[in-house]
Amino acid sequence: MLCSLGMGLSISTTGKRQFVAREVAIFTAFLPVFLLSSFVVDIRSMLVAVRLIAHIVVTPYLIAALQSTFLAGNGPIVLPDLLAFTLF
Repeated sequence: MLCSLGMGLSISTTGKRQFVAREVAIFTAFLPVFLLSSFVVDIRSMLVAVRLIAHIVVTPYLIAALQSTFLAGNGPIVLPDLLAFTLF
């Protein structure tokens, strides 16, 4: 939480306008998590170094649990993914 606060403060102080600060915040925080979440690109098709980083990010586990729950209706199968998500 303090890291996010520090990142937000540093972005807002370096940007001269609110629009610039918002775009920099989206580019530095949201975009990498979105691209590494396996929502757009499958993790198995990424480079090995990027794949390792993607497994550190929490969102692939949540995406796998949501896809399994909403698309297939498999409730108990998603328990390992949800457990991994709650450990982070």
